[in-house]
Amino acid sequence: VLDLILARPVRRTTYLQAPLLLVITGAVTLPLAILVGAVLGLVTVDAGAPWTPYLAAAGSLTLLLLAMGGIGLLAAVGAERRGPAVGRAVTLVLVFYWLDFVGPLWEVLETARWLSPFAYFDPSGAVRHGVSAVDAAVLLGVFVTTTAAAFLELRRQDL
Repeated sequence: VLDLILARPVRRTTYLQAPLLLVITGAVTLPLAILVGAVLGLVTVDAGAPWTPYLAAAGSLTLLLLAMGGIGLLAAVGAERRGPAVGRAVTLVLVFYWLDFVGPLWEVLETARWLSPFAYFDPSGAVRHGVSAVDAAVLLGVFVTTTAAAFLELRRQDL
């Protein structure tokens, strides 16, 4: 029976919808779990501090995870096997993190630092002042652009 089910023709974009759903679910669930843990911690120790400012930091983390997920989808679409796809995605994340970390310390990389999605992730600033509209727009733009590019690339490829 499984052979008959798998023999049905499936549109190319359907192959990418499941990983996209996983990226979105993970990007929402992880920050939500962290937020719930923070709220439980604040209540448990009776710190008297409000938990609502941390909602903005969780939102900022969600946007960063979406952006990284979109980059991962785009990196994975061009790979024929899972290993190289993971390797590409991890390499990109490490390069972006390195740019964000070393950029302020080395003048040569200060301009290149803004190519990193990590440059637009400021959880402490989000707790104090809320998420910057520019940062949110950039991270969401990276997610939408890279996800759309992944779908276009998948349509173009031979399966």
